[in-house]
Amino acid sequence: NRGSDYLKDIFSDISKALKCSNRVEAVEWFRDFLLELEVEKPTAGDREAELKLLTESVNPLRLKNNPVALDSVTLRNLYERILK
Repeated sequence: NRGSDYLKDIFSDISKALKCSNRVEAVEWFRDFLLELEVEKPTAGDREAELKLLTESVNPLRLKNNPVALDSVTLRNLYERILK
């Protein structure tokens, strides 16, 4: 029963908790917060090997409670966006 509407509601709640008017503003707030803390995006030494390791290390059974279904292709795409 969880899906995109459920997830939008969660992000809306988080936005309100951060005193932001919408999800986009909350993301901007979070990015600014990370910059203030000087938190940098992780970098990969051997990007391809690390992407493979990260993607293969996820147990799909443990993700059953996630509101959005995640398969190995989606996980890899997420990790590609995270790692420089």
